[in-house]
Amino acid sequence: MKNLLLTGLLMLCLFATAPATLASPTDTSPDAPPMEELFTTKAWALEANFFNRIVPVALERIRLGHDLSVLGNKAADHQLVLISEADEYSGLPLYSASNGGKVARIPVIGTMTKRGSLSAYGSQSIASFIEKANASPKINSILMVFDGPGGAVDGTPELGNAIAASKKPVIGFVDGMAASAHYWTASQTAYLVGNSQNYTEVGSIGVLTMLVSQQEWLVKQGLKVEIMRAEQSVDKALLNSIEEWPDAAKAELQLQLNEIAADFKATVIAGRGSRLSTGEEDIFTGKMYSLDKAIELGMVDYAMTLAEAVDFAAEVGASRAATT
Repeated sequence: MKNLLLTGLLMLCLFATAPATLASPTDTSPDAPPMEELFTTKAWALEANFFNRIVPVALERIRLGHDLSVLGNKAADHQLVLISEADEYSGLPLYSASNGGKVARIPVIGTMTKRGSLSAYGSQSIASFIEKANASPKINSILMVFDGPGGAVDGTPELGNAIAASKKPVIGFVDGMAASAHYWTASQTAYLVGNSQNYTEVGSIGVLTMLVSQQEWLVKQGLKVEIMRAEQSVDKALLNSIEEWPDAAKAELQLQLNEIAADFKATVIAGRGSRLSTGEEDIFTGKMYSLDKAIELGMVDYAMTLAEAVDFAAEVGASRAATT
């Protein structure tokens, strides 16, 4: 099951924004993402509208043999102009707050995968940035900038745990969207604020996967494909694009998705705690919420500009340092 190939869904990891201030995520270091990860991740926490829009585009470009990298291009991040320096200890870019505090900037931008894809950092690398920020004597708090539709479940809980365990306060700043896996991790920050100068939404708390059948297409092409398995490998890769999908295998996959969704819900509740004030609203069905509504429901704490968020993060860092 781990190596289930989801032909249409695997390309979603290519849609990412370049975080230009840190080391290139496409280098040849041990942390560079192996391409096979893009083909083996099966469970995704993605915002539904993004999923519905992108899948047909990706599938059509695959069919035509076109380059997909152009779909990830985006203009340089305007927020980088507020960065004053790079921390010599961790290498992380720093914001300088009004009180003189140094706030590390860590981007969580673009579709999330464990080891990264194209120009987006993977959740493992982002967790290591948090560790470095905690070890730096110059940094007093961390501002994580979230903007993305979610991504692969694989690696997301680990990043969420790293955020929650950070000794230095982590403030989340949502600039546009924190959907699904992005909200999973953002909900673990000490405070979560949204960009008051941008249309911002959060939510899509849910999990999905996609099965693609090629049977009818193969028949139209005059092709007959048969999968041969070793005699003892009767359960290997049953949910593939060639054969009929056994009900038992689909039921098992459904149970796995339900389990992940339950973990997602429990993580959000643990992270937001008593701040959640949802009343009769069920926020765990996959719905998205505007910034104002999210604040009302306790999914987000405040609406701020980036500069205000930087100052707020520095103040929280100074307050925590004074009490420890």
